[in-house]
Amino acid sequence: MGKIRNLSFVMVLLWIALSLTGCLTKKVIKIGYSGPLTGRFSDIGLSGQNGVLLAVEETNENNGIGGRSIELIGKDDNNNGEFALAADKELVDEGVAVIIGHMTSAASVAAMPFINSPDAKGILMVSPTTRTSKLTGSEDNFFTIIPPMNAATAAQAKYVRKVGVRRMAIVYDLANRDFAEDWSANFSAAYHALGGEIIGIRQFTSGTNFSYLEVMRELGKMHPEGILLIAGGIDAAMLCQQIQKVGMQAKIFSSSWGMTDDFLQSGGAAVEGVVFCNPVNPENNYPNYEKFVKRYQERFGKKPNFAAAYGYEAAGAVIAGLKLNADPRQLKQTILAKKVFPGLWGQYTFNTSGDVQRDNYILSVQDGKFKLVNDDE
Repeated sequence: MGKIRNLSFVMVLLWIALSLTGCLTKKVIKIGYSGPLTGRFSDIGLSGQNGVLLAVEETNENNGIGGRSIELIGKDDNNNGEFALAADKELVDEGVAVIIGHMTSAASVAAMPFINSPDAKGILMVSPTTRTSKLTGSEDNFFTIIPPMNAATAAQAKYVRKVGVRRMAIVYDLANRDFAEDWSANFSAAYHALGGEIIGIRQFTSGTNFSYLEVMRELGKMHPEGILLIAGGIDAAMLCQQIQKVGMQAKIFSSSWGMTDDFLQSGGAAVEGVVFCNPVNPENNYPNYEKFVKRYQERFGKKPNFAAAYGYEAAGAVIAGLKLNADPRQLKQTILAKKVFPGLWGQYTFNTSGDVQRDNYILSVQDGKFKLVNDDE
């Protein structure tokens, strides 16, 4: 009887040991997300997080990564350099395998010294929507899913000249300075090369005590034929309302930054006809995109914007890389080696700098929706 009891005891210990080993091998994989979850730019921050979350949930429903589930840890960077840096440090300390973020160029630029330092432990950052030229073309620990802006600004300048606008004014928000100044400079260079003239540039800082109306009154005195707005959805919408109020007859154009539901909801009739250039075409019929839209609407009760779509794709690239090699220190090289990934609008390819190239589309607000502009317009 004593031998039987001892044998049973050994078997119980063995079962416990195997169980503990199994638990260790099933340890979750943590993925970090950092974006503006509060404040004026939360429209893109929350949408980006929703896109990432949807990809994570779908992966967990399908055996995770090698049987290991994914835990998403979100942080609010408040589109503030200090907040962004603190968020990234917290995520690294919490043991994330990768950071998906930031959503604005300003936050990403502020984070780079830390991300490329030994303190970040080699963690890769993959941004869904950062477009500043300051962070493209460098072989560092920062990848982007949205293409660099120079192609978009060139396409926008070409369209502006095509519709006969010869004299433009530009208004941009310094709250996302790295993006805004870059878009303004790139557009201006392309526009000048096509024979256009920039007759005035007005800057403002959203969230501070300034007058949208006074901004537009100043520009109205210049009599521009077109106005380019480089601002978030809410601020761009407010500027459109003031353009209407002062009676300017200028055509209105916007950077991709403002192409959100907040722009449509805040601007109302004043934003009808505003023209954007964006690599996202909400009217396309790619099967992957249509499935994504359907699942996103079922999960969050609304249609996804460009930030949600790129958040989903960023998570998809990260998850695909971790499935090939779960070692986060190898994620950069794993993604670069795989190179080609299935996206929502067909395959996309990372170059050696972690940048991607995509087509850009000209879209305008028609009947309260973003719609593709016909080639003959």
